[in-house]
Amino acid sequence: LQGNMLQLTQSIEGVVRQMPWLFGIALFAMSILLYSQAATVRALMPLGIALSISPMILVALFPAVNGYFFIPNYPTVVAAINFDRTG
Repeated sequence: LQGNMLQLTQSIEGVVRQMPWLFGIALFAMSILLYSQAATVRALMPLGIALSISPMILVALFPAVNGYFFIPNYPTVVAAINFDRTG
């Protein structure tokens, strides 16, 4: 990600400055793919800072990194689905 930071910043800077909530959608989508809140924050928050998104907005968007339960892929979640016999 660091090697492409300049290209990423230039391509999405205008859009995110007008609609910073779109960065929250990116956080949510990446947390689904990365399966980790910490990995999502580590990968994308520097990009948010580079895009000049307000730190207050970045903090407000933090709950969006909880999307890793959107797709049931953890063994404990799959087991809980199997244990549920309520129909």
